[in-house]
Amino acid sequence: MAVRSNFRAVLYLAAALQAVWTGEGAWAQEGPANLPGPGASDPTLSDPRPLGSEEAPSSSMPAAVALPAAPTDTDAPPAPAPSALPAADQATPDDAKAKPKKSKLYKPNPKSSPPLKPLEPYRTAPLPPKSVTGLPEDSIDPKQPAPTVAVIPGLPHPRKPVVDDDPFAPLGVGIGDLRLFPFVELNAGYETNPNDSNAAVRSSPEARTEAGFDLRSNFSSGSVTASLRGGYAEYPGDSDANRPDGSGLIDGRIDVTRNDKIDLEGRFTLATQTPGSPLLAVPGSTYLINRPIILTDGATVGATHSFNRLSISLRGTFDRTQYGDGTESDGSIYRFSQDDYNDFGVIARAAYELTPALIPFTEVGYDTRIHDNPIDLSGYARDSNGVTAKVGSTFEFTRLLTGNATLGYADRHYADSRLQDLRGPTVDGTLIYTITPLTTATLRASTFLTETTLPGATGAISRSIGLELAHALFRDFTVSAAGAFQVNQYQGIAVDETFAQATLKATYKLSREVQIFGSLTHQSLASSLEGSSFTNTIFLLGVRLQR
Repeated sequence: MAVRSNFRAVLYLAAALQAVWTGEGAWAQEGPANLPGPGASDPTLSDPRPLGSEEAPSSSMPAAVALPAAPTDTDAPPAPAPSALPAADQATPDDAKAKPKKSKLYKPNPKSSPPLKPLEPYRTAPLPPKSVTGLPEDSIDPKQPAPTVAVIPGLPHPRKPVVDDDPFAPLGVGIGDLRLFPFVELNAGYETNPNDSNAAVRSSPEARTEAGFDLRSNFSSGSVTASLRGGYAEYPGDSDANRPDGSGLIDGRIDVTRNDKIDLEGRFTLATQTPGSPLLAVPGSTYLINRPIILTDGATVGATHSFNRLSISLRGTFDRTQYGDGTESDGSIYRFSQDDYNDFGVIARAAYELTPALIPFTEVGYDTRIHDNPIDLSGYARDSNGVTAKVGSTFEFTRLLTGNATLGYADRHYADSRLQDLRGPTVDGTLIYTITPLTTATLRASTFLTETTLPGATGAISRSIGLELAHALFRDFTVSAAGAFQVNQYQGIAVDETFAQATLKATYKLSREVQIFGSLTHQSLASSLEGSSFTNTIFLLGVRLQR
């Protein structure tokens, strides 16, 4: 009896260890906490057969191994009983002590394949945040590195191509932060009345040369723009008509602060008078046979202060006008140079920005003209003081319609009591309308007060208007038509002049540097003063070299 009890206990222990090792049976599923001990009375673990039975278990037994019940006789060891397991599956005490084998991890050879160096932060990078410090090096994701770790460069995105609005425009020459655009024009043609004269009209071939440049700046603050041109026309058939012409303008702006600016300007114009014009007023039966020059140069210095959308500016101006002497038909010299004068002025302007596209303004000015000789050749004291007042606005109704318009009134009082005041309304403005991307219309209007040496005349109010249409048939071929009309009204005497001009021009652009063009111009002056009217037709072919 004791031997059978001991044998049953050994079988019980072996079956329990095998179930734990293979993970099968109710004990493995329920966990070690539910394993019954040797003295447990679990009915599922007791052997239902009577003692001494050698019958094998039924084939209908569950997968869990039926184990014998725990021994109840503590005084004698239980007798051994035949095992319910096959001989090959019977567990032994050595099997219970066996342990699973662990797989060997791959360890690289540091000599043949050394590990990669970790990413290092930039020398100038800020210190990492506290939440990042203390982390191991391998905890940093290379795709999303910490702020102090170099970012892995990616593929660059291709830039969009820049659209060139004018592929034949000059590129210019870089001089530091300045861009210079020089040009030279060579013209040859024919004029029917090069001296713009009513008497002794002579036609002549024409050879004209013109040169100049444009200048633009690229400063971080402030700006400089300039435009300078000068030309000379030569007439082999009428040398008295040879004449120069030119103009120049330079604008500068100095940004002192965000709201304070200094404005600078320099300018000059060089032109010639029409020999038969009443502005020259040659007395007697003689007339001028050359083209006396008029040179005007000046400068402006001013300052502008902005109060949010309101800006106020004050400018001081200085201009000097000089006349060239004329040659009369009898060979004598007429001293127009005695009428040279200086003009000093001051202009105040206030503008308010209602919107970026609409900025109305008002402007008042005062100036005084002082002649080198108080009395002119006709015996009049022509020193004078003038006052002007204007209101207007700059506007941009759409991207296609931009410009400015000004309405005003001017009054000039002369030192000689025999000369009445020169006064009248003024209209100035520019309107640019882009009808289509290939067609542009430009309208210009201007009013200015002109000095004269005509006895008894105070001066003339000149009003002009011009219209220009330009159309690009191709990107390299442009045609244009322009017309201008000007009225000169003299005060003090009954003399009126009307001047009209029409021009047709075609330009072919061979490249950015070379252009060829041709033009046809007709001019006409009708004057109420006898001997002052004329007509002239000009035909020119030329080439323009630019950079």
